[in-house]
This record gives sequence, structure tokens and C-alpha cells, in this order.
Amino acid sequence: MKPHEQHARLTPQEILSLSRRLPHPAETYRLDDVCFDLYPVKDGDDRQWKYGVLYRLLLEARMSYARYGNVPLFDEYDYKSWIYLIRVRYTMHFPRRSGAKRVEEWFSARFVPAVPQPPLTPDFAECTYRNGSLVCRVAEKLLNGRAAKIEKIVTVSKICGIHPYMADGDGAGLTALSRHHRYSAACFALINRHFFCDAAASAFRFLSGLFRQELIEKSLTMRSLTDGQRLPRFTPAYLLLDCPERDIVVNRPVSAYEFPAYFLDVKQLLQLLRRLIAKKIITYATLDGAIPVACDRDFVLLLEDIGNAIPRLRHLGKLLARRGKLPHTRCTGEMLRLFIDVCVADGPQLQIMNVASWKNSIERFFVSPGRITQMT
Repeated sequence: MKPHEQHARLTPQEILSLSRRLPHPAETYRLDDVCFDLYPVKDGDDRQWKYGVLYRLLLEARMSYARYGNVPLFDEYDYKSWIYLIRVRYTMHFPRRSGAKRVEEWFSARFVPAVPQPPLTPDFAECTYRNGSLVCRVAEKLLNGRAAKIEKIVTVSKICGIHPYMADGDGAGLTALSRHHRYSAACFALINRHFFCDAAASAFRFLSGLFRQELIEKSLTMRSLTDGQRLPRFTPAYLLLDCPERDIVVNRPVSAYEFPAYFLDVKQLLQLLRRLIAKKIITYATLDGAIPVACDRDFVLLLEDIGNAIPRLRHLGKLLARRGKLPHTRCTGEMLRLFIDVCVADGPQLQIMNVASWKNSIERFFVSPGRITQMT
């Protein structure tokens, strides 16, 4: 399938139909009355998809990236990646819906090795060290100065999922359920545990990931019941690479202007655009079709709820990436990007974890009170 090929969203009935045709899971875990079924969708050394049904569910999960813009569902890194899905099964109580109902949600992640081709991983394209290559600094500090040892690095990316839906009946209640995923942190831990227990992953010494802090706190970690620490333990790359935080930044021409709702600080970006309008550098007409704002009050409402503002910026990338004069203003795309570079911070931050320490923090999910237990 072509990376940029477009697909229609699945209906609730189609999602349920696929979930009833699943192969046997590779592993099943339980947390109280919640079941986690783990499915490998593709192995790193295999360019073929294991099962068509899992492939189609992966497509649906990745369509959740539409909140950031027209993000390709697949890219060149998928060909060498390990890709996983987890189905979560649990019961929710609905006083107005005749009591308890069975609910399912899905979570997905992939692991991209730095070798073979295409070279490196997305993180090394999307981040720079002092405006140059990140590889040299990683090699110097983590790989005994040998860039050829870059094969010791693996990146986790493409975190996505399918929102909770009712698994009873014909799926008519899918859109009525909360869009909040209840068990993302547990799924993330389970996928990491499964991957790093695989013999094929034994050579990796470091794991990287480019994540927004709110994603780490709300979806990828949870507090330990024993000491209150967030698990698993993420490590900002600048700490491991022994450099100032400002030295490692997003390589903005790669993706940041095209997908600003993920790669830029959304609050600072909205505040900047608001100031530029107040100073008559751009106009509301300039933003027409890019952001739903027609007056200052619209900016206020967006700034009051950044989470809901993010999907409303999904068309802004077309404006930020333009060259030359912007509509209804003398400002050019180049000038606007310069304003952004000076006034707006990055959205995500690069994380690099020592795999041995990372695995230890994940194992705490399985030994602490309220632990996850493996069934198969």
C-alpha cells in the first residue's frame, strides 16, 4: 500500500466485524477485570503484513493523526519497523443504558531501528544538535565515539489508537462513548516489554522518542502506587547527551511548519498570531481557512482549552509552509516563520533512555500493587 494513499474511516459495525475475526493474540495480560490482547502486526525483518485484519485496524488507529493535519498513514520507516496493536477489553457501567456494557479500545506503537535502509530513524531527521547532525553527539556520548554503532539505537513512534467503543450489539454506541483512552499507559508498557523480550531486540542499548510532555504525562506513564513516581521513566535527551537543553531542538523545516499543532508550542503559537494581528502585521483574512478565528474572542476561547484547540489548527500548516507573500497582508511566509522561530518554543522534546534502565522501570508494572499479570 502506498504511504500517501487515503482511506475512509471505518464504521462502528466494520470495527466490530474486524475485531471478531482476529487471529490468536501473541500474549494476553490481565489487570483486575481488564484484558489486554497483544498482536504483532509486522516484524522488523519482514516487509509483509501478518494479517489483513490487523493491517486494517492499524490504518484506523493511525487515522487519529488527522487531528494534526494530513499526516501520511505510512512512511518509509514502516518497512523496517516492528509494529504492534493491543486490544483492551473491559466493562463500563451506563446507568442510562441498562447497566454494564462490554467496551473495547485499541493502542498501537512501532519500533524503528537505525539500520538497515532507510538510514537512521525519524528522530534523527526531526531533531538537530546545535543546528547540525544529532548522530555525532549521540556517537560521542553513547557509542564510544563510533557512529557506526548507531545500530544500537531504536526509536519508538507512531503512538496512536482507536477510541473506546461498545463491543455489545452492532456498535451503534461507538460515537457516544468518551474519546479518552483509559489504558494507554499500560498498553505502552506491555508493548515495550514484549518488544524488548524479543531476541531480535537484544542488541539495542538505547531507545529514543520525540514526545510532547502532555502525551507522556496523560497517556504513556502512570504513577506508582508505592512511591508516586511516573512509570516508565523517560529521560530528556539533553541529560543523557550531557549538553544544555537548548542544544537539542526540533528541525523545523522537516515537519514543524507542516504540522505545527504537534511540533510547536500551541499556546505560544496562538499568542503570537494574536499579537501579529493586533500589530497589523497579518489580518484575520490571512488566517481564513487556516484557523477558525474571526475576532479576538475566538483567540481567547482557543487559548482557554489548548487540548481542543489542537485539531482546529490542522489546516494551519498550509499557511506556515507557504513561500512569498501571504494573502491579505504584506507579510511573507518567510517572515512569518522567522517570527515563529523567535517567539514559539518546540512542542515535543527528544527523549533517550538506556534500555536496561527502561526495562527495569517497565517491570515495575508487573511487581507493584495492582500489577499486570500475564495470562498467555
